[in-house]
Amino acid sequence: SCPGIVNNRTCNKNSDIEYVIEISYFTSSLEGSYTCKMESEFWKTNPDNLISTSDTKHLTTKYVMPSKTELEADRNLIWKGSTFTLTCTVEGYPPPQRPTLWKNQASDTFTSCDGGTNKKVCTKKFTNAGYDDAAVYECKTKNKISGTDSPSSDTANIVISSRVSVSLTLSSLPSRGYFITGDSVTLTCIADGVPLAHYMKISRDGQLLFEYKNTGADVTKGKHDITYKMSTDKLTDNGKYKCEAKNQVKGNVYNDDKEQNLKIYEDVEVTIQVDKQYPKKEDSVKITCVATGSDTPSNVKLYHKLGSNNEVLLKDSSGDTSFCKPGDYKLTCIHTISSIGYSNNGEYWCFGKNAVNGVEKTIKSTTTAVEISSIVLVQLTDTGDKEVELGSKYTITCTVDGGKAPYKVELLKPDESKLTWQKSGTSNTLSCTPDNNIDNILKCRHEIDTTLYKGEGAYKCTGYNQLPNNSYNSNNKDINIIVTKDVTVTISLSSTEVDRESPVTLTCEAEGGRVPHVLQLVFNGKNLVNYNTDNGTNTEGVTISGHTITYKKTISKVSFDDSGTYYCTGKNKAKQNAEKTDKDNSEITVVSDVTISSVDNVDVDLGDVLQIPKFTVEGGRAPHEVILAKPYGKTDVIYSNSVTSKCTGTFTKSCDISLGASTYQQDGNYKITAKNRAKQNKEVTAEETFSVTVYKDVEAKMNLKNGGELITDYDKV
Repeated sequence: SCPGIVNNRTCNKNSDIEYVIEISYFTSSLEGSYTCKMESEFWKTNPDNLISTSDTKHLTTKYVMPSKTELEADRNLIWKGSTFTLTCTVEGYPPPQRPTLWKNQASDTFTSCDGGTNKKVCTKKFTNAGYDDAAVYECKTKNKISGTDSPSSDTANIVISSRVSVSLTLSSLPSRGYFITGDSVTLTCIADGVPLAHYMKISRDGQLLFEYKNTGADVTKGKHDITYKMSTDKLTDNGKYKCEAKNQVKGNVYNDDKEQNLKIYEDVEVTIQVDKQYPKKEDSVKITCVATGSDTPSNVKLYHKLGSNNEVLLKDSSGDTSFCKPGDYKLTCIHTISSIGYSNNGEYWCFGKNAVNGVEKTIKSTTTAVEISSIVLVQLTDTGDKEVELGSKYTITCTVDGGKAPYKVELLKPDESKLTWQKSGTSNTLSCTPDNNIDNILKCRHEIDTTLYKGEGAYKCTGYNQLPNNSYNSNNKDINIIVTKDVTVTISLSSTEVDRESPVTLTCEAEGGRVPHVLQLVFNGKNLVNYNTDNGTNTEGVTISGHTITYKKTISKVSFDDSGTYYCTGKNKAKQNAEKTDKDNSEITVVSDVTISSVDNVDVDLGDVLQIPKFTVEGGRAPHEVILAKPYGKTDVIYSNSVTSKCTGTFTKSCDISLGASTYQQDGNYKITAKNRAKQNKEVTAEETFSVTVYKDVEAKMNLKNGGELITDYDKV
């Protein structure tokens, strides 16, 4: 319709209408009659007054035409597995040759060819189209114009599209019919589709393992598929695998997925582990048994063996639900020793049981050893000062506790000599035995006999052991043995009867379990020695030897003054430091025969007092009797145990004797006799004589009687 421009044809409203069809390349297909029909409205309001006219011309090929080829498929979207037809139309004048078909530049054939002389239509029908049918097809023909070839061709790129299709496969089963750990199992996911899948993911039991989003080097790309492979030989990879993929065809997204169950079997495998292989004594130690296998192990047992003892079942999961905790294809079983001791040393191992493809298996783990590795400890039954009564026996017990087990123990004695025990020794001088059959604890014993204070003094027990790092260490403890005994005191003399002016030695001695700290020697109330370590008093001549303190006193020439009783006192700290005292005494007797000093003769006037000259009686033992014999046969006891007034003194007695007014009767010879007991208590007598002369001037005296009456008239002679 006019006005305007329609289909690139000119149309002028105010003039004739011209409609031009230009044929740039005339072919035989355009031969035929062409009619141009024109219509116009005479009256707008009356359509029935339509005026029309037409003209017809017939076009035929009356000239040469080079060959022309057109190749096309009968549909734009070709699905894999579908049917489609490839059509090649050729024409030309002179008539072209029968067209040929080429596939990716390789010769192919049409299914059929039809048509006239100048125009031919050839087809190739594809059924169940596959990826091999996807190619660049070319249809070729030619004709001759003026003797020259005039070729023509057309191509069609056939794309076989397919919705994504997923396959998920496992490696072929080995001859045993199932996989076990150690077999290499390959899981292959292939996503087939054109265009290539732009997305792929792999999951196991819902857990994402791999994801591809059109990028990444993990997939292998083919012409129409992408492939992802994963290999495993582990139980933990058992499960249900799912592969999902997507592709997009002509704007539409398609997806597919496949699932595959993987089952790898494994004989039960048991491992054992301790968190502290060389713990310290009383540490907490955790022993872990892990049993893995398919299916999940059904039972775990923990055993212990100490030394040569029989194995002991510690734990059994079938009866102790708290022992094990299940996990993926495993049981984790934990046994905790809260305070480890030597009885827990030794080997530990586990047994685990499971079923493999219906067959029950029981496996033992390797063994692991636990050994207490604390440094050696030494304990004594008693430490510090230990009191032992003289003459009794005491056993030093030294406990040496160490892990690893002690290999040497030494006991240092007070005299610096050593008693030794060695684990590998054959001539041990110290007796050591395992305590309760536990090699890590040794009981070492040494008996002390305290007779004569033997074994007194400081002892040191030293134990040695080796730590896991091969370092050596030692430890020791001391004990001081104190032999206790109450002090005993003795005093002795070289002679108890000593001749006057002869020498004598006196020994004061105190002996006790703790050495006496006080020694006193007293004579006549006077301290001859006063030794006391408490107040620092020290006396020359005091000697200490062992448990005895001694004082010796030598009198080179004894006198009577040295006679008497000597008292020796000693003190010491005995049991529990209680002070004890002991005393002893001894008497020195200075002996000599009794002697009487000379007595001069006495002249006395009659009637005057007759005074015997003073004389001495001397002797040791002291004179015990002095007798005066008179001329007229009478004797007087001058000194005796009952008569003591006329003689004074002990060993030397001074005698003063007055006989009153002298008489003629007293005139004459006198004799003094003295007695004492000398050596061996033998009585000895001494005598001394002297004379008394009574003088008087001569006188006459008459007694007159008168008739018997006495007449006393001395005036007349």
